[in-house]
Amino acid sequence: METMIAFTEQSEAVLARESKRSDLNMVERINFESALKITQVIAANLKVFEKKVKTIKVDPNHPTPKPHHPLHLTVADFQKIETRLIQLQKEITQLELSKSKTEQTRIINEIETAIAYINANLPKLKTELKRKDLTLQDQIIFEMGTKLGPILVKDLKEQEIKVKTIKTH
Repeated sequence: METMIAFTEQSEAVLARESKRSDLNMVERINFESALKITQVIAANLKVFEKKVKTIKVDPNHPTPKPHHPLHLTVADFQKIETRLIQLQKEITQLELSKSKTEQTRIINEIETAIAYINANLPKLKTELKRKDLTLQDQIIFEMGTKLGPILVKDLKEQEIKVKTIKTH
């Protein structure tokens, strides 16, 4: 909270200084002034929020919630790879027309990196899934990752074969 307040205060100072520059055109001046006003509102709201947070009494007997498991990010990365696979399919179609060797190499490297990342993290997800103390959310997320990973690897390998068969110059 203190970091966010300090950041907004620093931003406020920079925006105030920049909005007073004499070399700005009208649009730039308006943009700086608008950003300054928004930053001032955010800073004021953060200060009010900080005061409210400080008044909350914490019950020492109440357990603190567990932070998100780091492997949640891995499953999110699997989903990003899935999205990137769709984009790669379009790039592969373009590669079939351009027949660029550098483009082919780049796509193959990207696919191989994604496959290696998935293969490196699947055992970790499977191990975590065996734990008995998982929350339902963790269990669902890890199970999704263990199901999505092999499907992605299969699809990525199919695309890799397709790219490697394209004759480039």
